[in-house]
Amino acid sequence: MERVSDKISVSVIVSVQNAEERVERCLRSVCGQSYPNIEILIVDAGSTDRSMEVAKQFAAQDSRVRILSSSSDNIYTAYNVGIDFGTGNFALFVDAMDYIDPDTVALCVERYLRHPAQIICFGYKVMGESGKIKQIVLPKIAMDFFRGETVQTEFLPRLVCIDPEKGISTRMTMTCHCAMFSLDLIHRNDWQFDTECSSDIVSLLTLYKDVNVVSVENRALYCFGQEDEPDICHKDFPTVRRNFEREVELCRQFGYSNKVEKALRYYFLLCVFDILSGIKHSDLPAKIRRQQMKFILEDTLLQKCVGQIEHDEMEKDLRLKFHKLEHKQRHVLKKVAKSMEQ
Repeated sequence: MERVSDKISVSVIVSVQNAEERVERCLRSVCGQSYPNIEILIVDAGSTDRSMEVAKQFAAQDSRVRILSSSSDNIYTAYNVGIDFGTGNFALFVDAMDYIDPDTVALCVERYLRHPAQIICFGYKVMGESGKIKQIVLPKIAMDFFRGETVQTEFLPRLVCIDPEKGISTRMTMTCHCAMFSLDLIHRNDWQFDTECSSDIVSLLTLYKDVNVVSVENRALYCFGQEDEPDICHKDFPTVRRNFEREVELCRQFGYSNKVEKALRYYFLLCVFDILSGIKHSDLPAKIRRQQMKFILEDTLLQKCVGQIEHDEMEKDLRLKFHKLEHKQRHVLKKVAKSMEQ
């Protein structure tokens, strides 16, 4: 006898881009899901290694697997191809460099049956080089179900990573990988990932304007492989700055509350802090490191954002990071002012 849950189908969309060393682990985790009613769409994002040879082996052994190709090497374009071909009720997006727990789909569907929602969010794990779990990150918010306007006013600001009212980490991240999405919602609103910014946040801000029910599963189901954690970023400053400006523009365009913009400001500053730390500990010559840091710290948008959070309430660790950033910025600006006087 077919269970009610088995009638819900899920499209697992896997983007593959030169993931030869990890793609087998990823596809084993997807094909080995305990929930039976899934289709697996593997989309090649311009791989030049043996990744797709491995994928084809899985397709030959599992009738649920379909191989698709993207028109570019952009992983978000690959996800969009998967969206176009997806026939499930829901979609999960998986990067071939990562993997998912064997009960990921089952737990999300169970959650949906208890609390029907358009998006089911969940936590994640960060794996170390040895393959052992380095970190488990579980959502830390007061509610696990949001309906109506609270999706945009209460949930969305906290999804970014920092509670804008209390200044504490929500241990959530605005990434497409830590959620199961209604494909009906996506198709009905003709939504796709933004391929120009290549930013999950930009893309999801556009989607969330049409979302009115969200549920949160307090389990770590997505596994970021070998320290490729989503928090903060690995991009350069001009890209992070440009994305932040676009995010603020979208917030105002869609009429989101000021809390969303405030949370994005925190995220932007944390990104900058990480970028500066990366430059400081890089192997670049000292002169180049100083020039790069000076270029960032002199930025007027950064100065404005630092000034805006000066009196905000926030947890000690977060305040310490922002204090260091502010101190570095003041030090550089003093030097600039002094040189102009001479």
